[in-house]
Amino acid sequence: MQFKPFVPAALAALAAMTLVALTGCGANSSAGGANASATTRISGSAIAGAVDGTVVISDADGDSIASAAVNNGGFSVSLPNAALDAMLSFTVTGSYVDEVSGDTVTLSSAAPLALTLAAGHFNAGQAGHAPVTPDSTVIHHLVRTHAMSLTQARNAFQNAFGYLPDLEAVPFDPSATDSASAAARPQADRDAAFRAGVFSQLASDLGLSQDDIAALLTALAADLSDGDLDGNDGVGAVNIGAAGVDLQALHQGNPLAARLLAAYGGFAGHGNNTAAVTAPSSGLPSMAYDAPGASKTITSASGRLLTVTLDAPANDPIGAGFWTARVKHQITLTDAATQQPIDLASDPNFKGVSHHPYMHMLSGHDHSTPHGHAAVAVGGGVYNLDAYYVMASQMGMGAAAAPMGVWDYPVNISEDVDADGTADVTTTVMFHPQVRMPMDGSLFFAGVNNANHRWTTMMGMTQPRPYRVWLHQISANNGGGHDLTVFVSTRDIGNMDMGGGHSMMRFPAAYSGQTLHGPLANGSRPDVTLASVGVEVFDLGSQQWRPMTESANSGLFSITAVSGLSGVSADTLSFRLTINDGSGDHVMTTATGGNAELSFIAP
Repeated sequence: MQFKPFVPAALAALAAMTLVALTGCGANSSAGGANASATTRISGSAIAGAVDGTVVISDADGDSIASAAVNNGGFSVSLPNAALDAMLSFTVTGSYVDEVSGDTVTLSSAAPLALTLAAGHFNAGQAGHAPVTPDSTVIHHLVRTHAMSLTQARNAFQNAFGYLPDLEAVPFDPSATDSASAAARPQADRDAAFRAGVFSQLASDLGLSQDDIAALLTALAADLSDGDLDGNDGVGAVNIGAAGVDLQALHQGNPLAARLLAAYGGFAGHGNNTAAVTAPSSGLPSMAYDAPGASKTITSASGRLLTVTLDAPANDPIGAGFWTARVKHQITLTDAATQQPIDLASDPNFKGVSHHPYMHMLSGHDHSTPHGHAAVAVGGGVYNLDAYYVMASQMGMGAAAAPMGVWDYPVNISEDVDADGTADVTTTVMFHPQVRMPMDGSLFFAGVNNANHRWTTMMGMTQPRPYRVWLHQISANNGGGHDLTVFVSTRDIGNMDMGGGHSMMRFPAAYSGQTLHGPLANGSRPDVTLASVGVEVFDLGSQQWRPMTESANSGLFSITAVSGLSGVSADTLSFRLTINDGSGDHVMTTATGGNAELSFIAP
């Protein structure tokens, strides 16, 4: 949708005259020739990156009161005391270097940085500060362009973004500040700097060009004008900038709230975040997660309407839903036009389905999780794919819950578009499950390691390689015992010969013959082959260690007729994991020297 931006009176003329009328850092002019005794000095920050340009201060009617030069993100201006009793707007034009892309972004009267403050925000005779930032700009546009009251605009912003801009903060450019200088600043300043970087990261993640980065803020305000952050202003899709990037289409492909959380992690870990600022501990965006059974309908590359449904049925004793445990994802593919299930073995277009769960952590350390790659067809358009989630989506419960990051769950559908019998296009349908920790005391995986079996992490630290033993499946058998399968995973980093550099961390299955990468040596991570992987379970009935049988190249280990499980109350099973990496057998233990233990009520 198109909308008319708020432009302070005479802004264009003031901008053109700035270099002539204003001289020196902090030069300013005030309407009416007010003398010092009748004015109040206001300093300000204009940070998306550090802006160079002009700030114009205007009243509620859009009449200009004063202006000043903005140099390296800072300005200072004297405002008539008589103007402080009215709502004030600070509108910044000029340019800055974008934190993430490094491009020079132009701020125009149509797409400025801006701040609108309530009447009486400043006290006459008391120096004040005006932080003009991307978040304050969204609120400004809601007031000045979309006719919200300031209270309504702030509420709409907080509901969507999880926080309100701190009007006492003095933000700085996180891509032009070193970490030591940033660490010496108050936490509020660091948080404001980080959030400025998040908007830059979001623009990058949305694929915006240099010319459209500033327009993102006006588009977000237009989107929020109906109270919802969904790419639609209540009348139609919102377009970003001259390129007309469809914000609603982007939201439908991957919700903006999820993109925003991913941008938190993206900027935290970005190389241009030289200040090393981190995500605030509160005031984070909230997510509308995809519950089990969620469906999404898309138009595929071949033009067919495809409905993808994601479910997570119970796998007793693991309940239905998404848990820090083995989750058996049930993916149903339906032709939305005919409502018929899609059989990948015979469908003329759709040839395969896969997944790749991926966590965007707010800390910036993105990673996947152990997961299966071969979908199991069970009929009726239903396909099963396993994943073993290593962490929950949130920390805490209820109102105290705070996101740790956001799990992407992309369902990838391979498609034959040119009818040559071979898949040539992949269509992705994105889900965002809320992964939870079991609250009944159950333990469905356990971590172990050995000090003599080491690797080098993605952070360049050489330490014991971690392994996890997961409950994969357990069922009662006819003999009164239980048949049991566990899955063993580890971590690995691909080799890059660049002084300890790394490729993406992965969570491969641990099995005999698996090739991993060892500790960093001479700038590279050499191949290490697991000569053998062995798992034993302590049978509660016989009080003996019993070996489990390995399924080749899978990380799965099984045993029949485990005895001694009550099936009424939780039992704890111990597992002894032994890894031979060619240098001898290494028994994996917990930090306290014990074996891996899983605790649950057997079915």
